[in-house]
Amino acid sequence: MIVNIEDVERLNLVLKDLELAGKALKALPPEKINSAVTYWPEVLHTKMEAYGWDDALMPSRNGATSEEITALDRTLVRILKLSESDRRLVIARAMGFSWRKIMKYRQSKGDGVRHSNLKRLFRNAIFSMAGVDTRDTV
Repeated sequence: MIVNIEDVERLNLVLKDLELAGKALKALPPEKINSAVTYWPEVLHTKMEAYGWDDALMPSRNGATSEEITALDRTLVRILKLSESDRRLVIARAMGFSWRKIMKYRQSKGDGVRHSNLKRLFRNAIFSMAGVDTRDTV
């Protein structure tokens, strides 16, 4: 397979976006929200409003950055080109799951593949997302 410099740059961009998208997905709140009848948001007080009774509460910084959200948006557009199983594989790797964990999950669903085949499927999916031709050319 012959890959030119523009293809390499596109592949690097896709991999960087995938890494940032994984960080953004990890920073999102959990899927299930407690099913309370009413929800009162926590009141965050500044030092001036705490009146000395309590310490001032500051919001925690655990959300995704704007760069991560932008990369997630680009990744979600690119990932639509892939089949559902390839999407799951790419997102699982972006989230940091090991090959072994992905293999065990796929075996539980009746699709037993070896880690070398998973890596090949992942590589082909990344090439497809970048728009790089994976056919061998002479």
